[in-house]
Amino acid sequence: MLGSIAILAISPPLISQPKDKPIESEHRTGPHGLEGWTLKYPWPDSNYGHERFAFSLLLARSGHRFRRIEGEPIIWKWIF
Repeated sequence: MLGSIAILAISPPLISQPKDKPIESEHRTGPHGLEGWTLKYPWPDSNYGHERFAFSLLLARSGHRFRRIEGEPIIWKWIF
């Protein structure tokens, strides 16, 4: 019995499930080479099912990310 407990204790940690990874929204282009998109994550409370909400807004210029804005708690709308 102790041998099996020791084996279980050294097992590798669980890998996060793909469903917890954010989903990128459609990228929007703006003036002067700007681009923006949101990252949608599942709601921490499981009562919402498979619904995802934008918690982060990413901004890039010429393909290089330069800003990440976190929603407090959710980003509902944004424009350039």
